[in-house]
Amino acid sequence: MRRVLRWFFAVASVGVFLGTAVFCVRSWITRDSWQMNWRNESKSLSTVLGVHADRVGMSVVMSRIRRVDRAAAIEPPTTAIHRFAGFALVLDSSAIPMRDRNFRSLNKIVYVRIPYWFLLTAAALIAAWCFWGIARDRRKRCNPTLCASCGYDLRAGHDKCPECGAESHVPILKHVKVEPRRL
Repeated sequence: MRRVLRWFFAVASVGVFLGTAVFCVRSWITRDSWQMNWRNESKSLSTVLGVHADRVGMSVVMSRIRRVDRAAAIEPPTTAIHRFAGFALVLDSSAIPMRDRNFRSLNKIVYVRIPYWFLLTAAALIAAWCFWGIARDRRKRCNPTLCASCGYDLRAGHDKCPECGAESHVPILKHVKVEPRRL
């Protein structure tokens, strides 16, 4: 099961890396942006989730508009902007009057920007870690003189691993003469 999960995460992170690289190169060549929106609306609540890719990075925008009575108490409008190394987080809330004078809308917007360099680095590190684990497990399985569960050296001829107690699958060769190596 662990092997399957490692392969899944390795392939998924390579896919994220290639997809991000395509978006990055495409946005620098064509100098335009790409956007996808999902909308969910009901009578009193409207939610929009958008993904946007441009020259700097990928952005996720969630906008929530709620319809409330005009007499209801409303928080004052607030905006918080945080930026660092290409990352951005914008939290915005405001109240907007609607056409119907008895109601007004409350807008809450969350905007998160993740730069391309971070997405590419994270995907490459996850892929490298997964492929390293796959190679390590393969080396461990291919070496019959090591315990398959903990890697303890079993050349002394034990029936069980002295470290973890797992059964040894190493054939015990008692009557084999080992010649010294000549240099």
